[in-house]
Amino acid sequence: NAALGYSRYPWVLSMDADEIIAQEDHDTLRALLRESPRRAYRFITRNYTDDATTSGFEPVEKGAPHALGFSGCFPSAKVRLFPNVAGVRFEGVVHELPNASLERGGIDIVDTPISIHHYPLLNLREGAEEAKKNLYLALGKKKVAANPSDAKAHSELGDQYIDMGAYGAAIEAYKMAVALEPTAGRWLKNLGAALYLLEHYPQALRALRLAVLRDPALEEGWRNLGVVLIRQGVWQEACDALEKAVELNEGHPDNFRYLAIAQSGCGDVSGAIETLECLFQRFPAHEEGRMLYANLTANSDSGSDS
Repeated sequence: NAALGYSRYPWVLSMDADEIIAQEDHDTLRALLRESPRRAYRFITRNYTDDATTSGFEPVEKGAPHALGFSGCFPSAKVRLFPNVAGVRFEGVVHELPNASLERGGIDIVDTPISIHHYPLLNLREGAEEAKKNLYLALGKKKVAANPSDAKAHSELGDQYIDMGAYGAAIEAYKMAVALEPTAGRWLKNLGAALYLLEHYPQALRALRLAVLRDPALEEGWRNLGVVLIRQGVWQEACDALEKAVELNEGHPDNFRYLAIAQSGCGDVSGAIETLECLFQRFPAHEEGRMLYANLTANSDSGSDS
């Protein structure tokens, strides 16, 4: 907000020092600046990491130009570009956003496909990552204390506990979010994921089944449900869940990979091979998929020989 006071131009683009907009998106960004000054724009942030247990983790192709060697990322959406008008300010203790003030000012928020590439773990000093986690945990607790009825604040605190490996505390935070908004599938999805990490599989199944019942369009909920069902050996329901995940999002390679595992568990090896071939059409270099494909085809060939 102090920086906003120094801004003298019609638009504000908010970015951190560890973020970039790729060169190929610059023309699209310039085009937005020629649009109505009564609009603000929400961008997708691609947060790069090697931690595949992170909620929303999406693998990236090996050698992807903007991944800088990271194996995947998780997406988040934030308003980044907005008109420089009186009254627009960031609000909140942590993950501050201008959304509330934009809405009060009658400024529409519009989605744009431009990506912000975020590298929070690049070139960290020794101990800096742990210090950052501790800071965000403290801020998350402060936000919950200031907004005890805000389900999202409790869920964000749960996310911070997950980052710290404190899965039990994360479960309690997610439970509070669910208690505050019991019809919101996304909080149940987070609760189910945390229960899975603690190997509380029956409870994870209940939470995830409720999550997709509350929100049938929750692709990550269907994928997580499929993974837990695979872990429990409930193969046909796992296939059904993962088919739904693929239907909702063909752009996530794990939807195909886990579906192939579930199909194999059902005895449908040819179907699993076809699913992996669909995966390779979209992600030709997917290593885990290639390993699974080699195992399935080898077993299929040996079975036919016998």
